[in-house]
Amino acid sequence: DSFLGEYYTIITGAILFYIPGLVLIAMTTVPYLLGDTFNKTALSIGLLFLWPLGTGIVKSVVNVFGAKQFHPFLQSALIETYYVNFYMC
Repeated sequence: DSFLGEYYTIITGAILFYIPGLVLIAMTTVPYLLGDTFNKTALSIGLLFLWPLGTGIVKSVVNVFGAKQFHPFLQSALIETYYVNFYMC
């Protein structure tokens, strides 16, 4: 996130990895959409590479990005509540 910034890291991680991984996983559930036989390679790429990588990129930045929306001294109780709610959900 120091190279792109937090906002662009979230957008890049979601567009390049997270969403294509979920789409690829969803496409493997429709019979004969990706070929005559069940495409284990596409499912493996989606489940083991794209989706976890996108999730890791987005989740590692979203918690800090959300906490930076509060003033550190004036709204410290709200920051604490934000982190509790973020990690509970």
